[in-house]
Amino acid sequence: MEGLPAQHELFDAFGPSEVTVETLTSGRSILFFGRYNDWQRFGVDTATGAVVVVHESDNSVGHVNASVTTFARSLDAFTSSCPFGSREDEEHDTVAAAFRDRLREIDPTSLREDPGFWHQLLFDISIGDWVAEEFD
Repeated sequence: MEGLPAQHELFDAFGPSEVTVETLTSGRSILFFGRYNDWQRFGVDTATGAVVVVHESDNSVGHVNASVTTFARSLDAFTSSCPFGSREDEEHDTVAAAFRDRLREIDPTSLREDPGFWHQLLFDISIGDWVAEEFD
């Protein structure tokens, strides 16, 4: 998808033949463009342009960002902030709060769902995930 990296710490983009548009049982039409993990796919709601994450077990849809542009900017913010300290740091909450503030500046809608994609990532950061030792 234009404007997004092919690979990132937070998602793997689909190749052109893997990009699909699916209508969920809820009636929402989603253009799937990548995967977060084995059970969650990223897509664009074709009616709103919002980036969403769909959980494959139940087709539940979670809001991620208002647009592909703000999703790309949020990914860039993650990349430029990562790693988020080290295991020895005691400031994980502070680091997570700073990243939360950055997400709000980029896209105020990114934090409208709790739990949600970015909220879960912020929780992970606050408990010491995504630290330097994970990348050694």
